[in-house]
Amino acid sequence: MENLAGVIKFTSDTLAADEEKPYIPVFCDVSLKTLSEFMLDRWKMKVPDVMISIVTGVSYNKPWPEDYAVDFQAGLTKVMNTSHAWLLTHGFHTGIVKLLGEAVRDELDRRTAHKARFVRRYNKRLSQITLIGICSDSLVNELEAFHGSDSTSSGRRRVELDLGSDKPARQKYNLDIFHTHYVIVNGSTSKTITTFRTDLEKDLQRFSSCRKNFGAGATENSSEDEENHSVIPHRSTPDPSASKIGSGMGVPLVALLLQGGPPEIQQVWTYLKNRTPVVVVKGSGLVADIFAYVYEEVANSGDLEKELQSITPEILKRLEAEFPKLKQGSEEEKMDCCTKLLDCMRLDHQDEQHFITLLDLARASSDLADLDLYILRAIFGSQKTRELDWREQIKHDLVLTLQWNRPDFAREEIMRKSAVKIKVDKDIFRLALLMKNREDFVDLILQQGFKVHKFLSHRALIDLFCHAEDTEFFSVNVLGNLLGYIPVGERFVLEDLNWIITTFTRVEQFTNAYELSTNACGIYSTEPSVAERKALNVLIVWSILMGRHKLTEIVWKYVEDPITTAIFVSAMWNGLSRFCREPEQENQVRAWGKDFGAMGMEVLNMAYKESLDRAFDLLDREFPDFGRRTPVQLAYDAKNRWFLAHPCCQKWINRLYMGNIVIASDHPGALHIPEFLKILLSAFFVFPMFFWIHFPSLDSVEARRAAARKRSTKGTTINIFADEPSNASDKAPRPRSLGSEPESYERISLLGTSKVRFEGDNSKTSWLMQLQENQQKAQKTENQRRILRRVFFGAITGGEPQFSLGERVYLLWTAPVTKFWTFQFFYWCYLVLFSVVTLMPVCHHLDVYRPRSSETGLMQGLRFDVVEERVPNQISAIDIVLWIWTALLTAEALYQNYNLVNSRHVSHALAKILEVACMLGFLAAYFMVRVLSLQPKMVNAYTAKVLMCCGLLYFSYRLIGIFFPISDTLGPMLVRIKYMVGSDFLNYLKMILPFMLAGGVTVQAIMYPDLPLNWEIARLTFHKAFFSLFLAQPIVDLQYTKDCEATRLNDTSSDTYCIAGDYQNKNCVTVGWWAYFIVIQFMVMLKLILATLLYALFTATQLRIEADADSIWKFKRYSVVMEFVNRATVPPPFSLLHYMYFGVRWVIREFKKECGHRESRKNDLLRLRGRRSYRHDDFHYWKGLVREYFRQRHRQTREAEITQRSLDKLVQINEILKHQTASLRHVKERLGEVEAVVTSLTKTTTELSKTVHSQPQPPSSTNA
Repeated sequence: MENLAGVIKFTSDTLAADEEKPYIPVFCDVSLKTLSEFMLDRWKMKVPDVMISIVTGVSYNKPWPEDYAVDFQAGLTKVMNTSHAWLLTHGFHTGIVKLLGEAVRDELDRRTAHKARFVRRYNKRLSQITLIGICSDSLVNELEAFHGSDSTSSGRRRVELDLGSDKPARQKYNLDIFHTHYVIVNGSTSKTITTFRTDLEKDLQRFSSCRKNFGAGATENSSEDEENHSVIPHRSTPDPSASKIGSGMGVPLVALLLQGGPPEIQQVWTYLKNRTPVVVVKGSGLVADIFAYVYEEVANSGDLEKELQSITPEILKRLEAEFPKLKQGSEEEKMDCCTKLLDCMRLDHQDEQHFITLLDLARASSDLADLDLYILRAIFGSQKTRELDWREQIKHDLVLTLQWNRPDFAREEIMRKSAVKIKVDKDIFRLALLMKNREDFVDLILQQGFKVHKFLSHRALIDLFCHAEDTEFFSVNVLGNLLGYIPVGERFVLEDLNWIITTFTRVEQFTNAYELSTNACGIYSTEPSVAERKALNVLIVWSILMGRHKLTEIVWKYVEDPITTAIFVSAMWNGLSRFCREPEQENQVRAWGKDFGAMGMEVLNMAYKESLDRAFDLLDREFPDFGRRTPVQLAYDAKNRWFLAHPCCQKWINRLYMGNIVIASDHPGALHIPEFLKILLSAFFVFPMFFWIHFPSLDSVEARRAAARKRSTKGTTINIFADEPSNASDKAPRPRSLGSEPESYERISLLGTSKVRFEGDNSKTSWLMQLQENQQKAQKTENQRRILRRVFFGAITGGEPQFSLGERVYLLWTAPVTKFWTFQFFYWCYLVLFSVVTLMPVCHHLDVYRPRSSETGLMQGLRFDVVEERVPNQISAIDIVLWIWTALLTAEALYQNYNLVNSRHVSHALAKILEVACMLGFLAAYFMVRVLSLQPKMVNAYTAKVLMCCGLLYFSYRLIGIFFPISDTLGPMLVRIKYMVGSDFLNYLKMILPFMLAGGVTVQAIMYPDLPLNWEIARLTFHKAFFSLFLAQPIVDLQYTKDCEATRLNDTSSDTYCIAGDYQNKNCVTVGWWAYFIVIQFMVMLKLILATLLYALFTATQLRIEADADSIWKFKRYSVVMEFVNRATVPPPFSLLHYMYFGVRWVIREFKKECGHRESRKNDLLRLRGRRSYRHDDFHYWKGLVREYFRQRHRQTREAEITQRSLDKLVQINEILKHQTASLRHVKERLGEVEAVVTSLTKTTTELSKTVHSQPQPPSSTNA
């Protein structure tokens, strides 16, 4: 057979000119087993995933509408790209096969362009296109070229066909040049070629299924992308009868009927007889439409045989209408076609299997672009389930739907029909991750309870990075722009991956490659649930780096901590956007990050509405997978201001700002006292805190902590910042039983404890009267106290104190709100002291009285004159105080930054470093200039004054940045000012710079033309140009003065030629028309046009950031609150005591470190600020919340699509009505025909009756 095989080279097409297509001529009686082995081995054909036989006529075809043709080509292209499919046709360039060849041509062009564009590809694989033509030699044009073919150097035949030279002869057709293989059948007729083709396809199916199931043949590893194919030696193929084709685990074969003629009826009948499913395309025309008509007529029939007999005349009529040759031919041929059609309907259902699938192009829900869906329906409908190997069958079906990207079909036909959850194989999950646009399959697999940590080892992670299909985003943005095209290996997973995550999110050591591998092997260093959580987190990181936004969203549905993960993902997307060079891609990636932040915020909003305690507990919890950071810390590091602006986060920040204290509100009608005054007075004088400050109850805190430990998954977590007051009913004193002994009853009032003692009495009535009288007196006293509190304090406080006085003072002074107001108060004091020192002279002058003797005698007269004498330089005490205070402020800044770094709240590190550097530089200069008074040699007194002024300006402006952003009024205002100054005003200065330069120089030159060029004229030019922004300086100078008029020059001699002005005095202004013109145009541009532009810019910025100003301020407010949380307890200049205290405490702690001594009472105070532990019982709640979120979003999407679905239903109803109308018209025609037949029969009967009656009767025998 090898001697007969050869290659065909077509010279009519430039694309296929350099390609040689293999072919083999055979006879109809050839051994199909030998031919199949030859095609698989010698042609090195890859075993297909599915075989599709295109059943259509060579001569029986008609043109298709353009939209049908385009959809058909799109559907076949989708099949070729999603799986390795064999397409088998008659091989000629005509009809439907011509459309198929054009689709292959366009796909090859696209792939060529794709290869040219992506030179650096990372395993970008495309399915191999295999198009086999089984041709009859009686229809081949230029058949003589095959008989006179030459042999090549390798011994193979070589045929050259120039198909573009002459028009094919009658009943001859050119081969389609885009087929990859040809089988030329010699001496065949229409019937024999049909039988040969169906038998060959069945044998190819058996052999391919055998090799796929048993692994015989290495041709499966061949790929289109491989340039050098290894020579595969001939090997024997296992017995095809051992393959599991009947169970559906082999290579499926599907026939696709489009148009066609009478020979195709025989071919379809053979397919159905061989249990091969057939997809009939109704609307394509010819035999396909007749086949669809018969199928629809008998589809819902109760009696199949009776229905078939009733429609036989209609079938014959339609055959004669479509194929006039049958009408002219023999009746036997026509009845044979009709019988084969009826037999096809009988072969549809066999052993609970159906083999005919109808694709109706007239329906809106049917589309040739979804051809793969109908092929899958045909394959699954023809399968026969077996109990022994049903798992293998499900695996095979799942792989097929995965390759064809039909998750809806897999969900409906595979998952939901299974009584138990399907255990998905690791290879299927890997394939779903590697293939592009298979996110819905990943979701479907995870719904079945697939354990990701058993699959995702560090080598599996490397495999995902190296062998994924869509690696363009990863290779360009991550490997190229970020890392510089490093190879992906173990180093990337061990080191570079963590570096990328730390760069984007500041989360260190996020992944542990070896821990992934040990978990995949079942060797757990932690609980399996923790291993699963970490594996899902790593899978999310992989999907982000690959640029798969939808896959990230799918995996996010199954994480245990969705809100924290959403913030983390948002930070990753925002970090990646900085390395996207294309603006569109950068905006897209940034939008993905914003979407994930919004998703996390929506879930938080649901929890906030449902359970406030759970929301607060989440925000206060540290997650070990994310560097022991809270969600708020992650959002701040990711600059996710929308999350921090959420009401739940703001409420949590407010409670963090208030610490463990609550400021009592004013009673209605009482004297209003500002909150800052209440805090300052309570902090400085201690006593007012009994009326204005509430403290938490220690017992209630312990009860809440115990309840939180015992709560169920449906319970709520009580946060220390909750609004509910402490439940002290169990602690309240109760009256004892009425007895004979005297007793005391204590009433806890708001100002103290009042004890009422009363003696027992044998008479119950007298005792009750006395008790009532004492209660009335106590109530009267309490009312008087309330009135006094309302008048003087304006607050009503209550609750039983649990902490001692020292502990309450500690809680008050450590609250961030107290730190804020005490620090601000002393900072204002510092600025007042700084202002006083700045106003003082640099060198202190003293008035000294010194006696001066007379020249006439020693003691004749002694006079005292007041003489001003410079006292030698002395160190001023006020300078030393100011310097120490400034040094303590610098130390406070260093201490604050150190705490922020330890608590991982540091942001804008460069700005903080510059701030500390400026303060240290000022300290050094101030110490030398003012404290040590090193003025004469190094700097002068004026320089020292400038230093003090600059220092006062800096520390005054620093006050705005530290204390003002926390105000809900000044904070948004500062945001607007920042954008106006930082953006608009700078742009305005850039715009006016050319006008100021030109205007200042021209005004100075035209008004003072004779001034010499020196530094003074440069100063005057700058003065006029810059201060014209605020003043009308040039206009004021345009005036005539008497002094200048006296020096006017009237002589125009040569001596005065070099004087450009009108005056001999060069400082006089030359006033003229040109001066007015220059000044007027300068002032118009500066005052009218450019000033209006500045106002317009400010207005536009105000409108642009109006919606974001609030969120930007709330984001900044969190950083300010965290700064005061990490500040020292007492402000400078008393912070030195704080540092001394903590220094001694640190020494003691280090000394007792090994002993482990802790004060239990102080631990209770510290636990008030402790973070919540990492609990697993809440994860079910958050997972359920995420599922509810996606259900709501799906519901909203469905509601938005109601209009479109209603329109589709109306279209379907219209189509059904059209179909019913056509059926009624057909019935009416049938009734008309019956009526015509009845009329004709009646007429004939009448004529016969008349003829019979008109004939003379024969004479009777008697007459004869």
